[in-house]
Amino acid sequence: MEKTAAPGLHIVPANNQMCHCIQLFGESLFLDHFVQNKPFRSTQYLLIFIEQGSVTISVNGEQSIYPAGSLFLVCPSHQLHFTTSPGNCTMYILSYDEQSGEKLHLDFGCYKAYHAIFEKREIVSYAMEDPLRGYFTSMLHQLDYYLKIRHEDNFKIHIVSNIFSAIIYTMIDLMHENIDMEDHSYSRKEKIVMDFLDLVEKEFRNTKGIGQYAEKLHVSVQYLSICVRTVTQKTPSFFINHAVLTEAKALLLNTDHTLSAIADDLEFPDPFTFGKFFKRLTGTSPGKFRKRA
Repeated sequence: MEKTAAPGLHIVPANNQMCHCIQLFGESLFLDHFVQNKPFRSTQYLLIFIEQGSVTISVNGEQSIYPAGSLFLVCPSHQLHFTTSPGNCTMYILSYDEQSGEKLHLDFGCYKAYHAIFEKREIVSYAMEDPLRGYFTSMLHQLDYYLKIRHEDNFKIHIVSNIFSAIIYTMIDLMHENIDMEDHSYSRKEKIVMDFLDLVEKEFRNTKGIGQYAEKLHVSVQYLSICVRTVTQKTPSFFINHAVLTEAKALLLNTDHTLSAIADDLEFPDPFTFGKFFKRLTGTSPGKFRKRA
């Protein structure tokens, strides 16, 4: 019998143009899909937190019960199937569109690294206990409040961005605490990629060549490229450029440093080379990007 693809769950952006890449929903979002009693996929990354009650969900055919305090990450590659009604619990679904998120100039290098590793694996989930559970719930309540404010001013985007950052980095912190490399059958390629991504985060300012990273990891450039492409479906240059670009955007938006000073900080040979790099990746010059933000 020919297999049919699971229907997709597309989360429609809100009217708020400033914060459209971050959205927060309740359990009612999934009720229609539960009624259909069919598996589905999200078109975005979902961070789901069970505040009260419990729910049974099958992810890629593996069924689990998630009680209150459960936090789990769902990638677009995951197929979800609610085998008990989500209406029996209270949950928050935080949606994050990776492409749209670039407009908020948030740095989620580590987050991207981890979901790249786990995208093809089992669901990433954790059981939160107090006091962290209470703090996390409070952050979600704050985010919900500020996303629902209709007026837009110079501070709303910063408040939303920072609360969202805190939520995501809480997830990353849980990953660091709970994921033991020895407890997982990581391949050699995956370990090399994780080491590469860690190096990029630490050294992107003064190390921009793939060959330099390959040398530090004691592998050939060709093998490093093969590893990164196999695990993440992206090139090593993508991650290096993303780290540099994210920092460049942050400096342009949050400081009054001259373009020359920013070029120096990011260790470009001159402002012209920095401007050429920035325009190649964004389609606009650093100066115009700063004025339009």
